[in-house]
Amino acid sequence: LAITAGTLDANQKNITLAGNWTNGGTFTSGGGTQTVTFDGASDQTIVSGGASFNRLASANTAAAVIAGTPVQTADSFTLSSGEFQNGTNTLTVGGLFSQTGGTFTQGAGAITLNGATNTIEGTFTKSGSGSITFSRGGAQSLAATGRDLGNVTVTGASTVLTLGTQSVTFDDLSISTNGTLRLDGSAGAVTVGINDTKSVTLSGGGSFHLASSANLLTLQAASGTATYTGANITFNGQDITLSSIIYVPALTLAANEQLTLADGNCTFTDITVGAGTFNANDQAWSMSGSWDNNSTGSLSGATATATFTGAAQTINAGGTGEGKPFGPVSISGTYALSTSDFQTASLSGAGSLATGDRNLTVAGGDLTIATLSADEGVSVETITVSGDFTPGTFTAENST
Repeated sequence: LAITAGTLDANQKNITLAGNWTNGGTFTSGGGTQTVTFDGASDQTIVSGGASFNRLASANTAAAVIAGTPVQTADSFTLSSGEFQNGTNTLTVGGLFSQTGGTFTQGAGAITLNGATNTIEGTFTKSGSGSITFSRGGAQSLAATGRDLGNVTVTGASTVLTLGTQSVTFDDLSISTNGTLRLDGSAGAVTVGINDTKSVTLSGGGSFHLASSANLLTLQAASGTATYTGANITFNGQDITLSSIIYVPALTLAANEQLTLADGNCTFTDITVGAGTFNANDQAWSMSGSWDNNSTGSLSGATATATFTGAAQTINAGGTGEGKPFGPVSISGTYALSTSDFQTASLSGAGSLATGDRNLTVAGGDLTIATLSADEGVSVETITVSGDFTPGTFTAENST
């Protein structure tokens, strides 16, 4: 079909096409449910001429529907069979995005999905230079279990993209300009995977929001390690499990909130347990900032080594009662105890620990840290060690 001049007004009537669409004039759909369907058996090319489709259905039976120019729909885009290629051209969908079959081959052209419901059930072949943006300015959902969608952005005030029961993978995931990614585990587990060396980045008021952890919520590196940066996860009184994540912002846990480690490859900066629970789950972890558990919070499953790597940081363990003691601790940075006593199963590393006026208990293992100092203060602190006491350097001051 070629519109070389003048106007084609579909007047809300459907059009089915086995060949190419070339618009050099004016096309109007008439709105409603008007649909243009591409159902050829060989390659079909769309040259839109800047006109928007109302509904576009890609149903080629043996080849590809190819965007030769930017393609836009006021309403839905559906892909049921064959292949759709956007190439270097943009695809903007104003309504439902539904891929029930076929193959969507992403190119470098940006894809913008502004519909409330977005479903990908066929094959999605990502492009490393491509992107998908959700920017409806309202509620949206995405169901793409088992798919790797590449680079994805959630952006715009009131844009809330909900992931229900599924396991979906991204390259770089950007949540910006007051947009929200919402994980809803009310009906089943939700797993967000981030590819190796890629990141989740929050900026401009963006939120990674936990709506319900009735079933397991997981943020994991699909392979290697991935980075989470920007604002703290919005826990909303819920729980999440991390696997191989470099967590850059300060982690804070409030009442009824829990972070669980799934493996020994997670790293953090500052951690404030608050009134929540940091569940090490018998996994090792490391951190470069300060630890604060001086409220009603709890450290659990701390049987593997916690490594402290920061410079001029503090450890406020909250005492030695239930939910406060550490398992093995290795310090390669410089740390000082603050506010409360500290109990650990062993204490090692090439760094230093200053106890100040706080008591130190090593219950069940050895103390072999390179530098230990018990600074002179208003009280006499006690250092109690069950195993060997062989620090590289020890400054006693007032300690016993």
